[in-house]
Amino acid sequence: MEWTWTESADINDLREKLIVFAQHRGYDVRKIGKDILEMSRSSSIRQLTGLTSGARLILKAAPGRTVVQVEGTGKEFAMKGVGLVGIAIPLLLPIAATAARGAYVQNKLMDDLKKEIDDYFDSLA
Repeated sequence: MEWTWTESADINDLREKLIVFAQHRGYDVRKIGKDILEMSRSSSIRQLTGLTSGARLILKAAPGRTVVQVEGTGKEFAMKGVGLVGIAIPLLLPIAATAARGAYVQNKLMDDLKKEIDDYFDSLA
């Protein structure tokens, strides 16, 4: 997934804003270089229940343009999709419920990240 803005961002400032955003929501954040962030919320219990969530963000700025690439979300949704099989087999319904919750949490993270970055650019105006 890729998001593009028609304004150039200060990557350091945007990165710090996203780190604070993620930490306030309970995500562990790892900086890789100056333009890559990995955020995740996982534990053994979360992994067993399908409630892990996270993303890898690649921040790129050029004159008059900023691009944020989001990786890792497709794999998360694919893993959670396996839990949807539980709908067909009643004994697996709890797995389907946790998978659906995990997919919701992951989707909400993407929506909230997009809004946070939009707010960053609105504050520049």
